[in-house]
Amino acid sequence: MADFYAKQGDSGPAWTDTLLDVDGVTPINLTGGTVQFVMRALTATTPAIQASATVVTPASGTVSYTPTSTDTATAGLFNAYWVCTLSGGTIRRIPTVGYETVEIQENLETANQTIVELDDVKDYLNLPATARSHDGELMRFIMACDGVIEGLAGDVLPHNRSEWYDGGQYWIHLRHRPLLELLAVSEWRGPIEFPLAIIQDPGHGSIYSVMVDQAGNSTGPSRIVRRTAGGGVIGFPNMPQSVHVTYVSGRKTIPDTIRQATLELIRVNYQQTQQGGGAWGGNAADDDLPNGPSLGFFIPNRVRELLQRNRRHPRIA
Repeated sequence: MADFYAKQGDSGPAWTDTLLDVDGVTPINLTGGTVQFVMRALTATTPAIQASATVVTPASGTVSYTPTSTDTATAGLFNAYWVCTLSGGTIRRIPTVGYETVEIQENLETANQTIVELDDVKDYLNLPATARSHDGELMRFIMACDGVIEGLAGDVLPHNRSEWYDGGQYWIHLRHRPLLELLAVSEWRGPIEFPLAIIQDPGHGSIYSVMVDQAGNSTGPSRIVRRTAGGGVIGFPNMPQSVHVTYVSGRKTIPDTIRQATLELIRVNYQQTQQGGGAWGGNAADDDLPNGPSLGFFIPNRVRELLQRNRRHPRIA
């Protein structure tokens, strides 16, 4: 659990703390001194916050800092401490040992889409809906598991793609599938760009047009075909990196098997982080649970079986 919380974009609430000496008992006397609050993600090179804090009660070491909307603009976990300049000029960073943790939780106006809902995960883990102290940690598991699932089943959530392809063929197999929406295709003949009209069937073909091959495969359409006048086909310009495609990959609806696989992947890996391995409900003695600590995400057999019909097919170069 974090020491301080805020929602992304919030200006407040104030983060209040009592600064204690290295013994963890004696308050630091801040009379005549000043305090700064410093917060940084360890993946960043500069602090997200480095600003003056308020000394509330100097003798008892009580301080506070009220974040601005700029301070909380980025969601995530951050390390923090208080920099005290005491009356004699001594500088102390508190806590002396370790750091305090700040959790900025995503707001619902700009939060990323996920495969499963937070409430569904809590229900699957037998956690009460009103138990919110683990929501931030569960959301990090949900977003991490989304990437693992898409690595096995192909794109599930919408992803905007902008890619370049070599020409010379009648068709192009897109790198990410299934194709949710084809936005634009251009081909380059020398230094000149020719936008291609996106048509629905060969009957609407023109000299510069392209069509989605709706036949696709088990995960949906994945290639586009170069069309010309009269419904014929013609090759894309026979040059490296001569075709620019922008599209959205993902699925219109998420199959129940993918949702179930995601819930199970979260359960197995989340429970490994809890005391006793199965503290939050469910059976921790499953046959395909790892016997020791797993490195990265452990993918049990049942998850692979649920995704079998949605497996991502390897691309052929």
